Amino acid sequence: MTKASDNGPNDRYNLSLILFYTMGIVTQVSSSFILNAQLYWKYKFRDVDKEWDPANDSPNELQKEFTADFSVVGNVTPLATIALSVIFTRRWNITYRILACFTIYIAIYLLIMLFALIDTDSWQRTFFYTTIVIVVLATSTNSLFLVTLLHLCAKFPPIYLAAMLSGQAMCGIFSSSVQILTLIVDSNPTTNGLLYFSVAMLCIIVTFIMFLINRSHSKFFQYQIKQIVIDQTDRVNMKKELVFTVLRNQKTIFFALLFVAGATTMIQPGITSTIRSMDQGNGNKWNDTYFVPAITFLAYFICDLCGRELAMRIAKPSNSVAILIFSLCRIPLVVMLLMCNLSVKDSTPVIVQSDVIYILLQLLLGLTNGFGLNICIVSAPRNYKNPKEETTLTIAILAAIIVLGDAIAASLGLILVKIL
Repeated sequence: MTKASDNGPNDRYNLSLILFYTMGIVTQVSSSFILNAQLYWKYKFRDVDKEWDPANDSPNELQKEFTADFSVVGNVTPLATIALSVIFTRRWNITYRILACFTIYIAIYLLIMLFALIDTDSWQRTFFYTTIVIVVLATSTNSLFLVTLLHLCAKFPPIYLAAMLSGQAMCGIFSSSVQILTLIVDSNPTTNGLLYFSVAMLCIIVTFIMFLINRSHSKFFQYQIKQIVIDQTDRVNMKKELVFTVLRNQKTIFFALLFVAGATTMIQPGITSTIRSMDQGNGNKWNDTYFVPAITFLAYFICDLCGRELAMRIAKPSNSVAILIFSLCRIPLVVMLLMCNLSVKDSTPVIVQSDVIYILLQLLLGLTNGFGLNICIVSAPRNYKNPKEETTLTIAILAAIIVLGDAIAASLGLILVKIL
């Protein structure tokens, strides 16, 4: 049972805490679940004039571009959406925003599941662009939901923000595990995709029901929501002097975060999802079917979560320069991953010809990403003269840097795919 930050009611049975955990998962559903369905998308964008062979089929242009285009759209769209959300949604009741997001989420996944049942071979290119439009809608909704959820977390005790962040980290593990399980149940790409997206839909619906239960029956949740309404007229001091003060004091941490987020997004998952086992095509199911979902996604997300937890448990580094050096040391890791067995490579040689080395590189990428992101986030808001105003502004800038870094890096990743 969690106590409110003041004299408000208790969170009975931790219903609201569980809700924040599941809502954290939902914030990553649009990116994790849609992209992780690798076999499904490979089948949908295959060369229809050739016999379908998931192990040996050379990637065509649609297959090469899909994950990179998805990464670009998924990271560029939030730039505009988050800015518009911050500007225009303050006057819109926060519970109505959440209800609207859940409604759109459900509609999106119903549409995706419908396409899984339809034969799109005769209009592949149209289906490709339609899918990209759906991704734009999904990421826009996700951005609105994330801004709303952060606004919500600001009025709850800190443990609820921690629960939301843990939920985000767990989503990748959950979606990757579901992908592997659906491959075990049925390796048919259409059935596999339908089962996979159905689980995502179920996750969204369960979270939606939990939100409705908290909204109607949790006195703790109702009390905290009322505090948001009471504080609705509060505005953060956004004078230029304050902005410059925060930027000057935290510039090293901001640059470190930009390099951490950018280095990861440039290659994961847009490029790493195209890396194949050196033994693919030899009839081994591990190499042909499970290698990408197990290593590129599941193992990566497990290490990412471990890195996040490690950063939260160790002492905060007092030297921000050390954090920046750590972020720069990850760049050679990206270069080494580009030397692995990328299926999109047409002219460049494969230098790292070992699955073991690739697996170690991928584990290190996830661990350092989770650690780097969280160590920047927990280290930045400190030692302020006006803690409320400067901390709020710092968190906003941190979020903006992650979005900006992801957008730039995703675009660079697409260029790399074209070059390779």
